[in-house]
Amino acid sequence: MKTLLKKLMDRRGTKRLIAWMFVHARKLLPITPLRENAHWVAFCHPAPAYPVHILIVPKAAVSNWLVLDAQGAALMADFVSLSQSMIRDFELEPAGYRLIMNGGPNQTFPQLHFHLVAGDQLSGSSEE
Repeated sequence: MKTLLKKLMDRRGTKRLIAWMFVHARKLLPITPLRENAHWVAFCHPAPAYPVHILIVPKAAVSNWLVLDAQGAALMADFVSLSQSMIRDFELEPAGYRLIMNGGPNQTFPQLHFHLVAGDQLSGSSEE
């Protein structure tokens, strides 16, 4: 099943469809939000690479980090608030955590997103 999901996600049309669904039809996606605010939604990664692996995705269509401009200040302020509240509430500070953002060829999903991870990388998994 994991291999089939990986092959499906590697298709360009699938990535675009899921990115569109995040913006326009998020209720159709099989995710359970952990946190949500005006600009962001956070949920468990469907194929986690870490014991704690949370995706934080903007509700608006933002293809990558480089398309944000000064108008993105409110978006990023909400990101800081949401991510900090999860780090505190899930008690990730004592053991350590990372916020990961991939870009360029390392960004395999065409929607800006962050990975909030904690713990050692699981064997046989990739970070994206």
